[in-house]
Amino acid sequence: MPRSSLTKKPTTNTSEQTRRNGHHETRNRYLEELAVVADGSDEENEEEDEIGDQAMENVDGEEEEERDGDWDDAVTEAMSVVGESQESGAGRSEFLEELMQKIVLDQRKRVHFKKDKIHKKYKENVEETKQAVNTLFENHETESARIHNTQINRLQELLENKAKLEAEMESLVANMQYSYATHCRDLRIVAKHHITLLLRTVSE
Repeated sequence: MPRSSLTKKPTTNTSEQTRRNGHHETRNRYLEELAVVADGSDEENEEEDEIGDQAMENVDGEEEEERDGDWDDAVTEAMSVVGESQESGAGRSEFLEELMQKIVLDQRKRVHFKKDKIHKKYKENVEETKQAVNTLFENHETESARIHNTQINRLQELLENKAKLEAEMESLVANMQYSYATHCRDLRIVAKHHITLLLRTVSE
């Protein structure tokens, strides 16, 4: 077997292994740079993140999964394009730089879109809470006024009944006084009559 055929395969395997290692290193480097860019973007918007973190408690976990899925899809797509560009070997540096800028820009747009969505949801929740509190107080005031009016009406009825009972009691007392005075007068007349009869009997 010729000597050149013996050395050809190791050279091919070595170049293929080097290319694969280059892919892995490039991918790891892109992921690290994207993580640094994302951290820098979060530090610049720290005040907005505090509001967003408060609102995140009211947002479903599906949005976070959707965001992670979009990010993974973007990285996968970018890596596939990078692999093709590395294999072609034409304008790789410029293409990678443009691709990196595009990925960062798209990620920032996604972050701002998610933050705007969270802020909108937070404002909607605040408005709904205010409306619920106002409605609760209005209903409480209405119910309290209704109960107060009912108690006032009942108190008026009781006062009217009291006045009627007092009038009836006064009428009964007046009738009893008149009857008592009449009986007293009759008793006096009877007593005088008996006294007169006794005096006549004694004198005879």
